[in-house]
Amino acid sequence: MKFASPFCGCSRDSDPDPHTLHLDPCTRETRYRSWRSARYHHYDPHSLRLPTSKDAHLLRRSLILLVLILLEISCWAFLFAWRLESAILERGKGSNDHNDNSHRPDDNNKCGTPLYQVVDPGLALIPRLYMLILVIKSFTTPADPVSPAKFTLYNPHYLIFYTLASLSAIVRTFSYFITNLDDNWIISSTTEKSFAIVDLVICLAVWMLCATTPGELDQGELLDIDDADEGILVLHDGRVVRSGRILSLEASASPLASVTFSWMNSLLYSGYKKALDVDQLWALPFRQRAKENYRHFRNIARSSWGSKKSLIMLIYRANQKSIHFQFMTAILAVGFHYANPFFLYRLLTFIQTPEEFPPQSGYLYCVAIFVCNIISTLIASQTLLWGRRWHVTMNNMLNSEIYARTLKLGRRMDETSPSSSKMGGQQQEWSNGTGDMDENMTSRRASLMSEDTERLAELASYLHIFYTCPLEIIAGVVFLYYLLGKAFLAGLIVMVFALPSTHYISRKLVHVQKQLAEAKSWRIRLIKELVSNIRTTKFLAWERKWEQVITNARDDELVKLIKLYTQNTILSLIWFATPVFVTTISFAWYTLVEQNRLDPSTAFVSIVLFGMLRDPLNVMPQAVMAYNDARVSLGHIHAFLNSGEDKRSDPDTNSNNHEEEDDEDAIHRPYDERVKVGFDENSVFRWPTQDRHEGLDKYNDDPTQETADNVAGTTTFTLLLPKLIFPPGRLSVITGHHGSGKSSLLSALLGEMVHVSGKAYLPSQFLSPYTSLVKDDIHPSVYVFKVAYVPQTPWIQFGTVRDNILFFETWDDGRYRETLHQCDLLRDLSLLENGDLTLVGERGTPISETLKLKISLARAIYSRSKTVLIDDIFTQFDKHTAAHLHEKCISGNLLKARTVILASTQLGAWIRDARLLVRMDHGTVGAMETEEGIIDWIEINHPMRSSDDNTSVLLDDSVNDDRIDTLFESDPILGDDELFDEGSVMRESVRYTDDGMQDERKSREVAYATYFSICGGWQFWFAAALFTILARITSILESYWLKEENDNTTPILSNSLSTKHYVLIYLTICLVTVACNFIRTVIQYRGSLRASNGLFHALLRSICRAPLQFFDTTTQGQIMSRFSKDIETVDSSIGWHVNFLLQTTFGVLGVIITIGIILPEFYIACILAAICYFYIGSVYIRASRELKKLNAASRPPIYSFYTDTLAGLATIRAYREERAMMKKMFQLLDDNMRAFYTLWTTNRWLFVRVELVGTCLSFFIGILLIYKSTNAGLAGIALTFATSLLEYIYWLMRQSTTVDMHFEAIERINEYMDMTPEPPGIVEGSRPPAAWPTTGGVQARDLTVVLNPDGEQVLRHVSFNIQSCEKVAIVGRAGGEKSALVACFFRFVEPMCGSIKIDGVNIAWIGVEDLRSRITYISMEGMLLSGTVRSNLDPFGEYDDYELWQALQRVRLASPSPIPSSKDGSIIYDLDLEMGKEGTQLSVTERQLLCIARALLRDCTKFIIYEEAESSPEEQDKVHAVMRDEFEESTVLVIPHRLHTVTRYDRAMVFDQGVLVEFDTPMELLNNTQSLLRSLTEKAGVLNSIT
Repeated sequence: MKFASPFCGCSRDSDPDPHTLHLDPCTRETRYRSWRSARYHHYDPHSLRLPTSKDAHLLRRSLILLVLILLEISCWAFLFAWRLESAILERGKGSNDHNDNSHRPDDNNKCGTPLYQVVDPGLALIPRLYMLILVIKSFTTPADPVSPAKFTLYNPHYLIFYTLASLSAIVRTFSYFITNLDDNWIISSTTEKSFAIVDLVICLAVWMLCATTPGELDQGELLDIDDADEGILVLHDGRVVRSGRILSLEASASPLASVTFSWMNSLLYSGYKKALDVDQLWALPFRQRAKENYRHFRNIARSSWGSKKSLIMLIYRANQKSIHFQFMTAILAVGFHYANPFFLYRLLTFIQTPEEFPPQSGYLYCVAIFVCNIISTLIASQTLLWGRRWHVTMNNMLNSEIYARTLKLGRRMDETSPSSSKMGGQQQEWSNGTGDMDENMTSRRASLMSEDTERLAELASYLHIFYTCPLEIIAGVVFLYYLLGKAFLAGLIVMVFALPSTHYISRKLVHVQKQLAEAKSWRIRLIKELVSNIRTTKFLAWERKWEQVITNARDDELVKLIKLYTQNTILSLIWFATPVFVTTISFAWYTLVEQNRLDPSTAFVSIVLFGMLRDPLNVMPQAVMAYNDARVSLGHIHAFLNSGEDKRSDPDTNSNNHEEEDDEDAIHRPYDERVKVGFDENSVFRWPTQDRHEGLDKYNDDPTQETADNVAGTTTFTLLLPKLIFPPGRLSVITGHHGSGKSSLLSALLGEMVHVSGKAYLPSQFLSPYTSLVKDDIHPSVYVFKVAYVPQTPWIQFGTVRDNILFFETWDDGRYRETLHQCDLLRDLSLLENGDLTLVGERGTPISETLKLKISLARAIYSRSKTVLIDDIFTQFDKHTAAHLHEKCISGNLLKARTVILASTQLGAWIRDARLLVRMDHGTVGAMETEEGIIDWIEINHPMRSSDDNTSVLLDDSVNDDRIDTLFESDPILGDDELFDEGSVMRESVRYTDDGMQDERKSREVAYATYFSICGGWQFWFAAALFTILARITSILESYWLKEENDNTTPILSNSLSTKHYVLIYLTICLVTVACNFIRTVIQYRGSLRASNGLFHALLRSICRAPLQFFDTTTQGQIMSRFSKDIETVDSSIGWHVNFLLQTTFGVLGVIITIGIILPEFYIACILAAICYFYIGSVYIRASRELKKLNAASRPPIYSFYTDTLAGLATIRAYREERAMMKKMFQLLDDNMRAFYTLWTTNRWLFVRVELVGTCLSFFIGILLIYKSTNAGLAGIALTFATSLLEYIYWLMRQSTTVDMHFEAIERINEYMDMTPEPPGIVEGSRPPAAWPTTGGVQARDLTVVLNPDGEQVLRHVSFNIQSCEKVAIVGRAGGEKSALVACFFRFVEPMCGSIKIDGVNIAWIGVEDLRSRITYISMEGMLLSGTVRSNLDPFGEYDDYELWQALQRVRLASPSPIPSSKDGSIIYDLDLEMGKEGTQLSVTERQLLCIARALLRDCTKFIIYEEAESSPEEQDKVHAVMRDEFEESTVLVIPHRLHTVTRYDRAMVFDQGVLVEFDTPMELLNNTQSLLRSLTEKAGVLNSIT
């Protein structure tokens, strides 16, 4: 490209590739920012002219146009003068020759040239003079600097006029050279013909000039810049770079490029040369971007919403232009669509009886068919284009409005109410099942964007069928009645009777689809439960049981799938049979009853019309069902948008509407008022009673659910506060027992509670885009009006750890490093594969709850907010981590001079730094102490340490850290600068990981082979191809038999067969075609069912038998995608698309062979057409394949972002980042619509070119048929088959890309099927005794273990013996020797050498299921399933309730009443009690006790590995008491968490550097001064307390 007018004066060429920008230093960058105001008229218009097009280019075109129009005017003036002179001379000559006979009436006929022929050139000059005036005016510059150039404004005038003028010139030329055979010319015939040719050339040249003139860019493209990080770069060649992307060339496409989609050429050719990626896609035009669509919708929606009708009117008013153009083009498309069979009928009639027509008529009909096909194709493409534009804008509008509404809705009661705290006696949350309700409500809200808006937008794309289908039916009926008369009514009656059956089957099909969706949802839910609890499943050897349960669910799903296939088969049978009976009955009535001769023109055109009529008749029922679904979706959206009260103003309000006076007032307020945080006297706040599910229950179809939700929301928590002002720039502490109102007080400050009286003060009330950067007077590094919030339940959105910490803040390297250090994140991030660039969140790498809390805290610390609110998060850390965070973070330099309000149940020595202490008690302030009285209050209320949950606990200044994992750390956890290098924490790459094992991907050929073999092998495909070919052959025979019936050249057949026999044979051939299609459909569905069933079971078996390491490197989302999206593709898509591809392939071959037999010259044309189709198809297939991938990949982030937002509404609103979140949603919507719209326009690009080439092919066939005087019957076959060829070729190209893309699903499934499984579950012939193990004795010999293939040896030649019933502690590094030993006992890792025997049985010789089902592992966190107590103890229904209660009683968890026992801590009063996700409603100790109950129930307690939890000594004593009673005769290996518990066990194994260095009784080791265990206790400072 060349950049215009470089300011250095040079001119340099750069890369001509339109997609790769290599901008040289001479590039002139143009930015426009504040042009929305009306103040531009004060400036020189020429200086404000935006360089949206090349002025020299427009000037050159204007000059050429001026010359051509002047030339045309000269020609018409010359013609007018010549004709006028000739007329005058002829009239004068006639007057002299017949002077004597001038009064005779018959001489008037000899007066010369008629007057209208003389006046005609003069009248033709008038519009051309008007065109000349417009051309002259186009040289002027517009007064409005943002208006388009005059040439652009006048170009539609030129184009319309010269379209009509060109048609007139073509008709004139045709008349002069072909139809005008007499010599009665007005003037010289040479002059007239020369003028016709010159005028035709000028008109076509002017039309081409106007049609190819690029449109001028909408000025909104350059003026719409609101964000500082967006920029506009206008290049010299007219292209625009917006935010780093080339603006779509559609915005400046010429009229001809617009209708032919030629503006796509450069992008598609780039995709042909190199695979398209997301960065190559063009930026959407101004009117299709989400932000502009949302603004437009909001401007229209200023009026009240009122009712559902008002929402419809809003959608209509916001998309008027698209709707009107869609309507007009659709009506025109119908007209030209039905003009084609009309001219086809005339052409066949001409071929049949050429003597009744002028000789040129046949060629005129061919031209008419050619023109109608082209215009119909172009207009139909524009109809769909306007529909898709409406689709894009509606999708953007509704999704943006739903998201904005979500940001403004009141917070759900269950997120912040005190009943949502940890157990502590709060059984209300259990009984209500709020976890499931929240998940259900989130799913329903997410469905607004994923289903409802998509359903409405898709209906909008094809809304024209509601008025074009009736119009097509009327046109088809009238035309058929014209051809067949009353005979058509007989066929129409058959069609009318067939429609109810089609509608009935369609309704049953919808019902079966709903049943299938329910069965599929249940199956996916089971698989999700299996995958999310795979570690528990592996340790308990439940793989076969889970596999059986899921198989049963799959069998039920397959039953529904078979029903669906059956309904589809019946529907296909009706689809194939209806036209057969309609045409046969119509033809039979026409020939047998009315005794008419069925000529080729009537027969073949009738078949074409019946086919055209069948489509709208079958589409209408589907359209009605789609309308009903869309109406339900409209109700959902309307109910949500009109629900609740707004919590915030519009998150994307236009800056022009903001009151700048308020900002000025906020900035100039006294400092104390700006930083004021607190409440007025007698402030009252409460949680809403009906806001919990507001907005979605209004359209809830389940009244039972609605009632339950309303009952759940009746309990109201009220907060009563006195005058309370928190000291600015200092630490304030809010304390109290669980449920006392600490979290509610913070929520009241943030505006999340309902305000009853009084007032809450928070600096963020003054926050706006204009005040967001106002710095603090005392501490200028923070912003005075910003607020940060750390909720008790951490909010992590999908993205990298770095993105979650930054949260729209600008990058500051030093601050970021300090934040990681103070929040204790260095070691955690070093353990993640990609450091702080690791993807976390719902679809990312699973991380612990403590790490989530640290990230949430780091977000607040890194922010530059003056005010920081921290909820009660420190109770979820162990005391050492909490002490570190208090010392380094709360008291650190990043929180210095910031107003910190900390809610905490436990108090530590750091309380001395506080300047205000507030004690909450049941929603009121029980005590409030300032700086002077805090220490006195602590000494009075806490004379000694207490462990009561209802009182605060004061920690010591110093804490002895006897955690074993910490003591084994060779390097300090914090402060190592090497951690900041490319080592482990801060990464510079690997931001995102690929889905699947890209390095080991199976080739596409293997995927094809897998599917072809699993469908049934060569027998299946031979049968499928055979019946497809037979169906195609019989379809050709139908047309051939119609030709034979009307062919007079076969007298033998004509004399031997009557008309009745002809009809019966035709009906037989048609029924054979129907039978072949029916059998082919049955074969297709049988193969699809066999393939889907085989692939599913193979995939399920592979996942159940996969090694545990596979689940450490593969996310749950990836696995679920295989079982949901990929299996559904195999179930419902691949088989149908492969079958369709076979039909189109054999259809193309059949048409080519048939027409080639009739016209051998057709093969030559086919070669040329094949070259064009090959090139078009190659370009399309390569680009379309990548676009489909990009489109599919761009949708999930929108829904994931929305669900993340639902989970973090309070955090988002606290940070006041609604505008940033809206901007991100706009970006995601644009990313999705960019790929979607590009993919769709690519399909239109293909359609136009396939149709244009095919139309030329049909035109060639028509001309050749006339030239060779072909038989009328054969001509009918050739012309009708040529019409179907276009459709076959178009779908052949589209289906080839679709099938190829769908086979990626099988490719991904193959990856999982081919991975190396773990050892077999059962080894026949080598099974242990039924009662094994009986004593639990262990002998390990020479164990050498490597956990990772490339890692070091974790265990080095370890040997030991453990006696039966012995309790042994294992001391070693975290993730080292202890983990390796557990993995060896359960055979998750096979040792490089050595062996382990339990009761003399080598565990390597038996199956892993036999091994794992006989021993028990109780993990540190207590691995439970999500669900009830019953589903955890007995998920497969193998025990009765009595046995379950007995197990609970033995571990002291059974409670006779819902009130927890304060004596023994028993809390379970119902086996169907909900425990939340993975048992999170229970404490870690209670989860471990439930695991012990499960082991007792399974009777596998002879050998147990127990890992101590991070819990209080009292809770640990509960577990040890149960183990002491129940496992007295069991062998127990214990992994202690702290050193002081080691002495409880018989012996201790101490590992160091992979070697077993000590194995003796704890006291012997502690008394040995050379012992490693003794050195660890000395290092921890607990030796004296232990001994």
